[in-house]
Amino acid sequence: MLEIKNISKCYGKFPALTDVSLEISPGMFGLLGPNGAGKTTLMRIITTLLTPTAGEISMGNINWKKAHLVRNMIGYLPQKFSLYKNITVKEVLHHIAVLRGFYDQREKMVVDVLEKVNLLEQKDKKIKELSGGMIRRVGIAQAILGDPQIIVVDEPTAGLDPAERIRFRRLLHYLSKESIVIISTHIVEDIAATCEQAAILHKGKILKKDDLKSLSDMAKGKVWSMTLSTDEYFNISKEWNVISSQHLGDKYNLRIISETPPNGAVSATPTLEDAYLYLMGCVSE
Repeated sequence: MLEIKNISKCYGKFPALTDVSLEISPGMFGLLGPNGAGKTTLMRIITTLLTPTAGEISMGNINWKKAHLVRNMIGYLPQKFSLYKNITVKEVLHHIAVLRGFYDQREKMVVDVLEKVNLLEQKDKKIKELSGGMIRRVGIAQAILGDPQIIVVDEPTAGLDPAERIRFRRLLHYLSKESIVIISTHIVEDIAATCEQAAILHKGKILKKDDLKSLSDMAKGKVWSMTLSTDEYFNISKEWNVISSQHLGDKYNLRIISETPPNGAVSATPTLEDAYLYLMGCVSE
C-alpha cells in the first residue's frame, strides 16, 4: 500500500498542497479536481520530481526520501508528453530503457510493452506519423517499462477522440491488475469508467476520499429530474442549477442540483459527476 502522510507543498507563500493524506491500494485510484487544485503538484511529488515542504510518502519499508530506490518502482506519464519526431517508436523505447538503467533483455522488454499497448505493428513508424492516441500509448509504454509497482498518469485522455479515450481507459484498467495505477484528471468520466476508489482535491486539500458509490451518494436527495417544453426549459434554467439537459423532440429532459426539488421534479439517482458538481458548488459558496 502507498501511504501519503500530511503532504504539504508551498511555492513561496502560496500553499499548493495542504496536509494531504491518502492510502492507496493496488488497483485503479482516481484523483479528481478542477484545474489548479494541486493534482499535478501531488503527482510530481509522488514521482519524486518535487520535494514536499512537509510530510512523507512510503510503501512498505521504502521511504520517498530514498528517491533513487523509488524511481525504480514508478512509471510516469505526464500531461504534456513530447518526443523527438524523427525517430521510431522502437528507438524511443530503447532510448528510454537505457536512460532508466535497463540493459539486460532490453529487446524483449520493449516488445512486451509494445504488445501490451497494441503498438507492435507501429514499432518502425516515426513519432511524427502517429495519431495523438498512439502517442499517448507510446507514453504509457515508456511508463510501464520494467513492470513498475506504481503507474502515475496525469490527465490520461486529454486531447483524445472518444474512441481513443475508451481504448486508453481499457489499457489502464488492464495494467491495474498488477500495479497501483493513479490517474489525475478533471474529467469525471475517466474516473467513473475505470476506478474503484477516488479522492476529490480542491485548492490543495482533500475534500473526500472513498469508493465511487459512497462518493456518488454525497449528492443523494440533491439531484432532480424533470421533462419540460422548450419555453419552460429556458425559464427554469434561469432559476435552478441545471447540470445537464437532453433534447428529446420538442421537450428537454433536465438534471438539476438543489437542496429542494423544483415543482414537478422527481428524485434522480446521483452519479459521480453529480456528486462532484454538488461538492464543488458547496465549497465555492
